[in-house]
Amino acid sequence: MSGYDVTTLSDLRQIFNICVAKPFDVVLSHWVDPYLKVDEVFDQLKIQYPNTKFVIMTGSIEIQDQIEKKYPFLYKPFQLSELENVLKST
Repeated sequence: MSGYDVTTLSDLRQIFNICVAKPFDVVLSHWVDPYLKVDEVFDQLKIQYPNTKFVIMTGSIEIQDQIEKKYPFLYKPFQLSELENVLKST
């Protein structure tokens, strides 16, 4: 609806291989991942893809302050307009 092509991943570990072939404008990930620390993945990707926007979504209220300062968070449930606002502001 907003002009984005969307790629979904069943596992955040796939992002490293996919970004090589097709860098993303935006990466939106859930905070809880069974395999990786999302902020560490974002840190690595940000070095390689400095123009990519990274957004974390969560249903948890327990977020470490230093991570919340690095990446915008969307607290679930959220409206599409909230995501659009975050993308415009980052």
